Amino acid sequence: MRAKQELFLTEYLRCFNAAAAARYAGYAPSNARDTGCRLLEQPEVKQRVKEHIEGAAMGANEVLYHLSIIARGDDFEVSARLKALELLGKASGVFDRDNRNTNAPLEIVITETRASVLEHPAVRR
Repeated sequence: MRAKQELFLTEYLRCFNAAAAARYAGYAPSNARDTGCRLLEQPEVKQRVKEHIEGAAMGANEVLYHLSIIARGDDFEVSARLKALELLGKASGVFDRDNRNTNAPLEIVITETRASVLEHPAVRR
Protein backbone atom coordinates (compact mmCIF):
# COMPACT_ATOMS: atom_id res chain seq x y z
CA MET A 1 0.00 0.00 0.00
CA ARG A 2 1.37 3.44 -0.90
CA ALA A 3 2.05 6.08 1.75
CA LYS A 4 -0.88 8.24 0.59
CA GLN A 5 -3.25 5.28 0.80
CA GLU A 6 -1.91 4.41 4.25
CA LEU A 7 -2.52 7.98 5.39
CA PHE A 8 -6.05 7.83 3.95
CA LEU A 9 -6.73 4.58 5.80
CA THR A 10 -5.41 5.92 9.12
CA GLU A 11 -7.56 9.06 8.85
CA TYR A 12 -10.61 7.13 7.65
CA LEU A 13 -10.41 4.80 10.67
CA ARG A 14 -10.34 7.89 12.89
CA CYS A 15 -13.26 9.81 11.34
CA PHE A 16 -15.12 7.32 9.06
CA ASN A 17 -15.55 10.07 6.45
CA ALA A 18 -14.02 8.98 3.12
CA ALA A 19 -13.98 12.45 1.53
CA ALA A 20 -12.38 14.09 4.57
CA ALA A 21 -9.82 11.28 4.82
CA ALA A 22 -8.95 11.66 1.13
CA ARG A 23 -8.43 15.43 1.54
CA TYR A 24 -6.33 14.83 4.66
CA ALA A 25 -4.17 12.31 2.77
CA GLY A 26 -3.43 14.89 0.07
CA TYR A 27 -5.78 13.84 -2.70
CA ALA A 28 -7.41 16.62 -4.77
CA PRO A 29 -10.20 18.29 -2.77
CA SER A 30 -12.39 18.57 -5.89
CA ASN A 31 -12.40 14.75 -6.30
CA ALA A 32 -12.14 13.80 -2.62
CA ARG A 33 -15.56 12.16 -2.45
CA ASP A 34 -14.99 9.97 -5.50
CA THR A 35 -11.41 9.22 -4.51
CA GLY A 36 -12.45 8.20 -0.99
CA CYS A 37 -15.14 5.87 -2.32
CA ARG A 38 -12.72 4.38 -4.84
CA LEU A 39 -10.08 3.80 -2.15
CA LEU A 40 -12.60 2.06 0.09
CA GLU A 41 -13.34 -0.39 -2.71
CA GLN A 42 -9.72 -1.51 -2.98
CA PRO A 43 -9.40 -5.05 -1.56
CA GLU A 44 -6.51 -4.27 0.81
CA VAL A 45 -8.17 -1.13 2.19
CA LYS A 46 -11.52 -2.92 2.50
CA GLN A 47 -9.88 -5.80 4.39
CA ARG A 48 -8.05 -3.50 6.81
CA VAL A 49 -11.24 -1.52 7.55
CA LYS A 50 -13.09 -4.81 8.18
CA GLU A 51 -10.34 -6.04 10.52
CA HIS A 52 -10.34 -2.74 12.43
CA ILE A 53 -14.12 -2.80 12.92
CA GLU A 54 -14.14 -6.46 13.98
CA GLY A 55 -11.34 -5.79 16.46
CA ALA A 56 -13.12 -2.80 17.97
CA ALA A 57 -16.62 -4.29 18.11
CA MET A 58 -18.07 -5.64 21.36
CA GLY A 59 -19.60 -9.05 21.44
CA ALA A 60 -23.02 -9.65 22.99
CA ASN A 61 -21.55 -10.98 26.24
CA GLU A 62 -19.35 -7.91 26.65
CA VAL A 63 -22.33 -5.60 26.08
CA LEU A 64 -24.36 -7.47 28.69
CA TYR A 65 -21.43 -7.36 31.11
CA HIS A 66 -21.10 -3.57 30.82
CA LEU A 67 -24.86 -3.07 31.11
CA SER A 68 -24.87 -5.11 34.32
CA ILE A 69 -22.08 -2.93 35.75
CA ILE A 70 -24.15 0.18 35.00
CA ALA A 71 -27.33 -1.36 36.42
CA ARG A 72 -25.59 -2.31 39.67
CA GLY A 73 -23.33 0.71 40.00
CA ASP A 74 -23.96 3.48 42.49
CA ASP A 75 -21.72 5.78 40.43
CA PHE A 76 -24.34 6.13 37.68
CA GLU A 77 -27.43 8.33 37.43
CA VAL A 78 -30.73 6.63 38.19
CA SER A 79 -31.89 7.11 34.58
CA ALA A 80 -28.79 5.31 33.25
CA ARG A 81 -29.30 2.47 35.71
CA LEU A 82 -32.96 2.10 34.74
CA LYS A 83 -32.11 2.10 31.03
CA ALA A 84 -29.46 -0.58 31.62
CA LEU A 85 -32.03 -2.67 33.53
CA GLU A 86 -34.53 -2.23 30.72
CA LEU A 87 -32.02 -3.37 28.11
CA LEU A 88 -30.92 -6.33 30.23
CA GLY A 89 -34.56 -7.30 30.75
CA LYS A 90 -35.25 -7.15 27.03
CA ALA A 91 -32.11 -9.14 26.21
CA SER A 92 -33.00 -11.86 28.72
CA GLY A 93 -36.66 -12.03 27.69
CA VAL A 94 -38.01 -10.94 31.08
CA PHE A 95 -40.60 -8.71 29.41
CA ASP A 96 -41.70 -11.15 26.69
CA ARG A 97 -45.37 -12.12 26.74
CA ASP A 98 -44.47 -15.76 26.10
CA ASN A 99 -41.92 -15.82 28.89
CA ARG A 100 -42.94 -18.92 30.84
CA ASN A 101 -40.31 -18.34 33.51
CA THR A 102 -42.30 -15.78 35.51
CA ASN A 103 -40.55 -16.86 38.71
CA ALA A 104 -37.18 -15.64 37.47
CA PRO A 105 -35.45 -13.62 40.19
CA LEU A 106 -35.71 -9.91 39.50
CA GLU A 107 -34.83 -7.38 42.16
CA ILE A 108 -34.79 -3.65 41.52
CA VAL A 109 -33.66 -1.35 44.29
CA ILE A 110 -33.36 2.36 43.64
CA THR A 111 -32.20 3.86 46.88
CA GLU A 112 -32.33 7.54 45.83
CA THR A 113 -36.03 7.44 44.92
CA ARG A 114 -36.95 5.31 47.95
CA ALA A 115 -35.23 7.73 50.31
CA SER A 116 -37.18 10.63 48.82
CA VAL A 117 -40.50 8.86 49.33
CA LEU A 118 -39.73 7.95 52.96
CA GLU A 119 -38.82 11.53 53.81
CA HIS A 120 -41.91 13.03 52.21
CA PRO A 121 -44.27 14.58 54.83
CA ALA A 122 -47.31 12.71 53.44
CA VAL A 123 -45.70 9.37 54.26
CA ARG A 124 -46.52 8.18 57.79
CA ARG A 125 -44.19 5.85 59.53
